[in-house]
Amino acid sequence: IIETNGLLYMTLDSNPGGIRIAEKLGLHKHEELPRFFNKFVYTEALWSRLAYRMRDMTVDDIPRVLQIWAELELQEGSLSVKSFLSAKAGHYVVAVDNRTDQVLGVCALTKFMENTYIIGLYGVDRRHQGLGIGSRLFSTIMTHIGPNDSAVLFSEHHLQGMYRERLGFSHDSGIQLIAYECRPVRTRNLQNLVDSIAGIRIERIGDSLVDSVVEYDRKVHRQSRAQVLNRMFSDPECRALVAIDESGDQVAGYGVIHMCSDENGRVGPLYADSDSVAELLLRKLIDNFPEMVVKGLIYEPLANNTSAMSIADKLGLKVEVKLPVLFTKQIDMDFQWDKTTAAPTVTPTRNVSPCLTTICLHLPQAWEASDLVFSISFEIFN
Repeated sequence: IIETNGLLYMTLDSNPGGIRIAEKLGLHKHEELPRFFNKFVYTEALWSRLAYRMRDMTVDDIPRVLQIWAELELQEGSLSVKSFLSAKAGHYVVAVDNRTDQVLGVCALTKFMENTYIIGLYGVDRRHQGLGIGSRLFSTIMTHIGPNDSAVLFSEHHLQGMYRERLGFSHDSGIQLIAYECRPVRTRNLQNLVDSIAGIRIERIGDSLVDSVVEYDRKVHRQSRAQVLNRMFSDPECRALVAIDESGDQVAGYGVIHMCSDENGRVGPLYADSDSVAELLLRKLIDNFPEMVVKGLIYEPLANNTSAMSIADKLGLKVEVKLPVLFTKQIDMDFQWDKTTAAPTVTPTRNVSPCLTTICLHLPQAWEASDLVFSISFEIFN
């Protein structure tokens, strides 16, 4: 601290620019005050908060973003990020160091339905935490949400108070995301799932079947995700199967599995006309592509998704954590989650994909978290 008759000038000893200004002004040192932190902070990280910017995420940022998520034990792979990012299905914002151009943090906003958005895959590099970067990422993402829009996020229990009181997520939906322990599926448990269904054949999704699968997905999400799905199915990291009803040569469901940054396999999306078809698709995804689940299977349905929960029980999966679903405001929705097609003449489609992120990231133009199955209509608090 340097005191003059008309100026109190304060700077840090690690700020060479501030010291040079004091020298040029001919100021004399008055007092030195030590700094204390409640946790260790790198000096370089401390000053980076004065030299970083926000910008839209690009495909080139994906490796660094996946690295940050992996270090934070967030499970995500490049497949869904590339697919949704390329299709511009949502907003992805990164904080970037102005000096090194290194990505320091990321936050994603994806569209669930009209005027309803999901915030997720939110994280900051450990060395730069506690500097306000996360708060700025969050506030930047929130600027994309209009006054008539609502937002949803999946909160850890100890953070609910902050999200409700400081960030406006004041409505608890009463719904929980169920995250199961990530571990390899035991062969004897896999045998509990349906192995075959008369009149149903399973095929890999090739060029000749893409349009039919896209149309099936449109009926599930009530909007076309052609761009996202075409990019997803053409990606070498994607393993995708379709169930064909041989009586009419029609799609009866489809499922995708891909590898996450922590080398665990994530299933999603996975949609089917019945629970048995859903089980068959999941079993064939694991049977046909064992390299995707050597380390473990990521399975995260919502508690209301009775079909997905039943599959977890059959696989012998154990619950690791339950995350409440919070919303910024209440909206009334009369929506049958177990009847996901708009036209009553179409066979109701079961949404049993455990993929949620894909949503929170894994999720744009539709909530893959809507890979739930609610047996009755209800009001969503958003």
